[in-house]
Parts: sequence; structure tokens; C-alpha cells
Amino acid sequence: MSMFEIGIAHLIVTRGARTMPPVENAEVIKVLVRTVIVLAAFASLIEALQLAASA
Repeated sequence: MSMFEIGIAHLIVTRGARTMPPVENAEVIKVLVRTVIVLAAFASLIEALQLAASA
């Protein structure tokens, strides 16, 4: 499972948790989205480097 897939799964789980107030929840989701985007970009960069190294 790639980091991107893990991030998507994490977002789905956290969006399902509606116990926090809406404003806090929106802030948390924004931070999570940014984190997931950064992690996905980093994971794809490492994957590309590994492909380049093995070629």
C-alpha cells in the first residue's frame, strides 16, 4: 500500500469522526490534506529515485 493510499484511507477515517466541533474539524482536515499531499509527493519522489537507480 503506497503512502498516497494510506493518506486517502486516513482521510476517510478522520472524516467519519464527527465528534469535534465543525470549525476544529475543518482545520484538522485542512492540515491532514496538506500532510497527505506532501507525503504522497515525497513517496513518489523516492519511488522515482528507486526506479532511476535500478535502471
